[in-house]
Amino acid sequence: MTEKQRFANVLTGKSVDRFPVQIGMSHSARKKYQEHYHLPDAELCEIQNPGNGYVVCGCTDLMPNSNKPGDQDADWYDELGVGWKKDKTKDIGAINTVAPIRNVEDIKNYRFPNAATRYSFADLTETIRKNKSKTYFIANQASGTFFNKYRFLRGFEEGLVDMMIHQKEALYLLDQLLEWQLELARRYIQAGVDGVTTGDDVALQKGLVINPDIWRKLIKPRQKKLNQIYKDAGLTVIHHCCGDCRSIIKDYIETGVDCLNPVQPEAMPIEKLIEEFGANICFYGGVGVQSVMQHGTPAEVDKATEKTIRTLGKHGRYIVAPSHTMQDCIPCENVRAFFEAIDKYNR
Repeated sequence: MTEKQRFANVLTGKSVDRFPVQIGMSHSARKKYQEHYHLPDAELCEIQNPGNGYVVCGCTDLMPNSNKPGDQDADWYDELGVGWKKDKTKDIGAINTVAPIRNVEDIKNYRFPNAATRYSFADLTETIRKNKSKTYFIANQASGTFFNKYRFLRGFEEGLVDMMIHQKEALYLLDQLLEWQLELARRYIQAGVDGVTTGDDVALQKGLVINPDIWRKLIKPRQKKLNQIYKDAGLTVIHHCCGDCRSIIKDYIETGVDCLNPVQPEAMPIEKLIEEFGANICFYGGVGVQSVMQHGTPAEVDKATEKTIRTLGKHGRYIVAPSHTMQDCIPCENVRAFFEAIDKYNR
């Protein structure tokens, strides 16, 4: 069985000989590990993504991200006009610092980019054509699908206020966002992808950042419409949400989500997850980068990896992965123990 077949099977509830593996590492973490063990790049790539069986892919922006001379607020601006800064003291990620829609009254005047003229799917289509037999291609619509994109456009606090007391305006912007996402989805499907990853970080470590009833009113129906276009094409849906999102996992399943990424054991106990939801959804992740990976011993990492594979793999629907991208604060010995434990227990 190929790695692509393993991904396809666990996402659709079919049996596998062993679980697929997908290990995210930051650039600094990869460099640190390779230097410590003198490991060639190709070997580490094979450990992280065996056989290049799974690739999250995107289209080509024909008008690359821009920056403004002398701008102190952002290092660059994306196609939606959102300003971003890279925190050079951190190992991962960027921070959204400028929201293009400053006032709720300006929502009606905001326009999303034209997907037909802004993006090219030609290179992606050709890449998929050449590698379709061995690689499971996942369209990347996860950098904020609805909730995150809204707060990028309006600002975090302003976005939450809109969803509470300016719902008419919020619904208008969310509907425009949905139409933009649907057009991107149509083009990804035409390009030949196998599925999509969507994503909205609506949760913290102790629960949702938004009232679940408001999420169900504003976000869920639009998420379902986006998911449905992929489901109608016979494709799969992976959804990303950090933190404790247990209060809406049933809703995710109802919208057509096949797999939840990541599983953070520090926020959601894996035994409870698999007991309540495991028969109806695939889980992705689960070995804690905040806890055992960073602060445990290699032996403890080995034990946690075995427990995670056995627990989250109970129903045969699991993707072996850490709970998030591994960063350079994780000891190399623990990273190695994790890799070795996968070889030992993922059988």
